[in-house]
Amino acid sequence: MPAMSLLSLLLGPPKRPAPIDPFWRRNGSLKYPTLVSLATRPQELRGYGGVFVVWHIGVQGRWVYCGHSPALDEAALALFEAPTIREWEQRGALVFTWAPVREDRRDGVVAYLRDTLPFEIKNEGLDERLGMAAGRLATAQRVPVLPPG
Repeated sequence: MPAMSLLSLLLGPPKRPAPIDPFWRRNGSLKYPTLVSLATRPQELRGYGGVFVVWHIGVQGRWVYCGHSPALDEAALALFEAPTIREWEQRGALVFTWAPVREDRRDGVVAYLRDTLPFEIKNEGLDERLGMAAGRLATAQRVPVLPPG
């Protein structure tokens, strides 16, 4: 029996790294802002890039979409104008938050969140419009992070 197998047998499988807190951003009232408020005042996001998450709040809240962008002000506008996102906005408020993730880790954070949370919208066209390539997301090394909330 190889030494590695013996160690695995004695110590168990290697532990996965604990998810890190990316410090999801809130507004001045310590609440997550709505997508419509950010789409109408995109200057609040101007100059920022990172990973973002959109979810529906209500009686049966749902994770809606996750992505990343080097220009979050433009991403908020593009999301607000996307028909698939607008459908969810009609059902109730959509909340938007973001975290300042390093550019070289963004694909891995998005891939991890999409693997672990049941997002309602899986739209490669929207991904590409926001500058995310499906191939990069599929092959990205997953970066475990805590979801917003």
